[in-house]
Amino acid sequence: IKTDIVWSGCGTYTYQHMPLRIEVTLGEYTVPVLVDTGSDYDAIDRSLSESLSSSGCEAFCGRQQLQRPLSVAGFSRDMAKLTQSISRWQFTYKGSNTQKGLSKIRTQTRDFNEFQRLGDYMILGMPSVEASGGLEVVTGQHDKYVWLFESYRTFSE
Repeated sequence: IKTDIVWSGCGTYTYQHMPLRIEVTLGEYTVPVLVDTGSDYDAIDRSLSESLSSSGCEAFCGRQQLQRPLSVAGFSRDMAKLTQSISRWQFTYKGSNTQKGLSKIRTQTRDFNEFQRLGDYMILGMPSVEASGGLEVVTGQHDKYVWLFESYRTFSE
């Protein structure tokens, strides 16, 4: 018995097991941000937050101390396991309301729990995912952008 394997012309899917990162802009600074659906918090490295806020970064909207510290577990061995403060930041990112839709620059203001030695500059965690109703990071030819599910509200709402 002799058979031929005929290519159907269909492409294959490639699943990449690597962190999903997008770039956000905090005022005049561009920061790589981890998009992590396993994170219970939107988080920022405390040293970065203090450095940018003390330098007068226009994206900084304020900081407040928590009534009581919140404890967490993290992947970084050196990461502080407590957050005692939250800072508010206005950031911009490139995103679309629909898959392969027109990608636009969007602005959002969110609260970020501050962690010493976070391991990443910033993390968009489940609070951001829930606020948007879901998200997906799509890689284009030259960049990455966030696709927010059309049937839910967007980050900017």
